[in-house]
Parts: sequence; structure tokens; C-alpha cells
Amino acid sequence: MAARVVLVSESPVLKDRFATVLLEAPDIDLVDVVTDPHLAAQAADRDDVDVLILDESMTAIAADALTRDLVGIRPFLAVVWIALPGRPEVLAQAMISGARSVIAQPLSVEGVKASVISAAEWSASLREHIRGTGLSSGTRGRVVAVAGAKGGVGTTVLATLLASHCVRPTRSVVLVDLDLRNGSVAAYTNVVARRSVADLAEVSRELTNRSVREVVADHPSGLSLVLAPDDVEQADEVTAPAVRQILAQLRMQFDLIVVDCGSRLDDTTAMALEVADDVLLVATTDVVSLRAARRSVESWRRLSIRASEHVHLVLNRTSRRAEVQADLAEQIVPLHIVGQIPASFFKLESQLNTGLLEGRPGPVHAALDAVARTLRLIGEPTRGQPGQPGAKSVTGAGGRGRRSRTRTDSGQVTIELPFLVAVMCLLGVVAAQMLLWGTTHLIARHAADEAARTAAVSAYSSGAARTSLDDIVRQALPAGWDDDFTVSRPDAATVRVRVGTPALAPGLADALEVVAEAAVVEEGP
Repeated sequence: MAARVVLVSESPVLKDRFATVLLEAPDIDLVDVVTDPHLAAQAADRDDVDVLILDESMTAIAADALTRDLVGIRPFLAVVWIALPGRPEVLAQAMISGARSVIAQPLSVEGVKASVISAAEWSASLREHIRGTGLSSGTRGRVVAVAGAKGGVGTTVLATLLASHCVRPTRSVVLVDLDLRNGSVAAYTNVVARRSVADLAEVSRELTNRSVREVVADHPSGLSLVLAPDDVEQADEVTAPAVRQILAQLRMQFDLIVVDCGSRLDDTTAMALEVADDVLLVATTDVVSLRAARRSVESWRRLSIRASEHVHLVLNRTSRRAEVQADLAEQIVPLHIVGQIPASFFKLESQLNTGLLEGRPGPVHAALDAVARTLRLIGEPTRGQPGQPGAKSVTGAGGRGRRSRTRTDSGQVTIELPFLVAVMCLLGVVAAQMLLWGTTHLIARHAADEAARTAAVSAYSSGAARTSLDDIVRQALPAGWDDDFTVSRPDAATVRVRVGTPALAPGLADALEVVAEAAVVEEGP
């Protein structure tokens, strides 16, 4: 297989000479030529490059400084210098900065092939060795930086839950707390560690797999943690170059690195935002937070930290009742919204209080699952995989038009809603029936009083008197009650009126009859 190389040189003459030499070297493939040394980092970030060749005589950036930065970004990449003849000190300088070899000018086919092929074999051998250690899959880990538009938008909670959600038996994930002065990942995960990211910063130039493992804390969920220092004074020990070296080393050992950058922009968080593969900017659905998000994006662009095209917006605590919705948020902040996290964190209260990060899947987990699948942080769910919440459909860069069927609370809500409506309707019917029954008591009492008053001044022995008594009761009853009543005289001194209650359900009329009695006071002549 041909060695894949990238040439970084400001000189068009050297470019032409190098291309001419490669015409006679079929086992070397020139992938790209970079004329601006500031863009060398982007070339080094490519997965199809084995060797990066630097022109030692560049003026924009010193070759030794650029080599250290490139090796820190991608330790698997071999760097080779091209130097002018008659300078023996260049070899020592190249080795100290991390280069693998030096090609002396004028260029020759044998000299170029010997240096490039040797460097490419070293790169391939290192990849194979790392793959065999089981520390990673042999591929470059992915860095996702999570930053907040302002304080209090839930950056740390989302970063923690997102990292925990992406953990798989075959996928290693580490969460790095770079909110050095206000870091709270340790509190949310209930993990106490003796070492922090400040300890890695002290040995950033000599990082090894062992030194990283001594600092990384393990969570019961399988998530690895690099915590912020407990003492605020130690925050100054973590520098931007140290962050670059730390993230580069973590790329070698973990498949996914989630960085909590907090809401404060400093040298360390700026470096994390710059080297990250993806940046998530968290904001809530209010105008103040969205304006802060827009200011953050503009400041990142002015400082050449991150272009807005490579930043994704995550809306936290969304609600249908909120005044600001996603369409208005996109007008305020010109970013692509990759996720909307519902305001249901009360369901996560027990998980966050105990630091377990594991519990019953809910709407927040489903929204985070959609974010992770849109960014291709996780793959499609498998049937029967426990504890994997998800959305009905995911549409984004990594799953346009795909459908994933996973367990959420949406089905439970669909079942419970009709039941709750039926219960509420039943309770309303019962309340209305009880109101009618109570009203019947008042009506029957009034009718009995009218009948007793009529009986007291009438002759009771004649049929005409009985008919007159029924008519009096019928006149005393309102419409709806005057169809079902009886009048009786248990004795000469009592009038009894039985009135039926209007029933809202069949079979209740007999059970809800009301009987009222009134005493007859005879009046003499």
C-alpha cells in the first residue's frame, strides 16, 4: 500500500521539485499540498494521511513549533522535514520537536523514499500497537465540546447525561470537566478522585497511557471521568498547550471525549473548542440566553476559535407553553438546532442527587438520544437492548429519513390520557347526579309543605279533595320532577310526598327517590 503524504511549504519551487521526484516513486501518494502553514493542522486531522512533510525554511511559523503542535494533535502522524544542505543542527532540532526524519536538499528519489517509507512504517506500526493494547479501536477518538451560552443553562447536566448515554460495552467514553473554577461533574456523578486535570497538565509534555489512567476516575455506569481541580488555585496550572496535549492523548485511549467547557471563555476552553470535532452550544428558550449564545458565536468567530458553520445549538428546557420556540431561536442565533431537551428534569432528580446517572428512560433521555444519533455519536439501536431510549424518527446528518423504534414514555402517555379523561368524565357525572339528588330533597320538602297546607283547609274524605291535593303537589314541583311523584296520607295528621330524582344513568331513578313528610295542622271554623 502506498504511503500517503501531505506537503506543507510556502515555496512553489519546492512543490514542483517534490512532485517531480514522486513521479519516480509509485509507492508514495501525494494527497495534498498546503501552502499556508496555519492550515497544516487541518491537513493533519485527515484520516487518509500517514506522513506530513514540512518545509523547514517556512517563515510564517517555525517548523519546530508547528511540529510539536501537529504531533500533539495526532500522535499517530509521522512528520518529516525538508531542510537546506549544510545545516547539521537541523537534525537535532527536528528530533527534539518530534519529527521522524530529515530530507536534505537537493531532493533525490532515494532520499525521499527512504525517509518517507520509514516514517510511514513507523506510523503503521504505532497504530497496530495501540490497536493491540485494547485501549482503543486503533482509530482517532472523537472530541465533543459542550459550552453554555451563559451560566445556569444546564451545560454540565447535559454534558454528563450525553456522555453517560453514549457508553457502550464496545465503546469507551470519557467526560472531561474543563470548567476549572466552577466544575461540578464530580458532584453530579458522586465521584471523589485524588487527582484532576491539573495533575495531567503538570506532565502534559510527557503524557503516557499510564499517567492518564492514574488520573481518570471510573463511574459505575462505565463512564470515565477527568475531573476539575478541587482548589481554585490549581486552575491556573492548566494551560492551553496542556489542554491540547491532554485531549490528544485521550484521543488515543478513548473512542469519545466529551468536554464540559462551562460558560466561561478562557485560554483552556478556547483550545478545547478549537480542537474539538463537534461543538454543542447550550441555551434555554428565553431571549436573554439566546442573545448570549449569539454573542458567544460571534466572539468565537472574531477570535478565530470556531466558525459558526461548525457549531450546533441545543435548546434546553423547551416547552410548548414557552413564548420562544425553535423557529424564533433560529432567527436570533443563526445555528443549526440539533436537539430540543424538554423541561422534564424533575424526573431526573433522584438520578442526579445520587449520582447514579441510570434510571427509567424518559423524555430527556429520548431527546439526548436524538442528539447523539444526529451527530453519529452512537449507532442505530438494536432490538431488545435494555435502557436505550430513543425517538420515533431521527433526521439529521447521520440519519436522514431513518426510523428507530425504541422505548420511550410516549406510548404510556397515549394509554393513560384516555383513561384519565374517562375518569374525569365519570367524576363529573357523579357530582352532577349528587347535585340533582340534593335539589330533589329541597323540592320534595317544599311540595310536602304545600300539600299539608292545602289538606289543612280542605275536606279530605271526598275524591275531589284527593285530586286537588295531587294538583297542588304537581304545581309545586318544577319541570323534570312533576312526572314522577306520589302523594299519600299515612294518617290524618301527615302528608307524605315521594319524588323521583332525574337520573343521568339508567337504573338510578328508583335508588334516588326522595320522601318528604309534612304535618297537617287542622284549622277550625
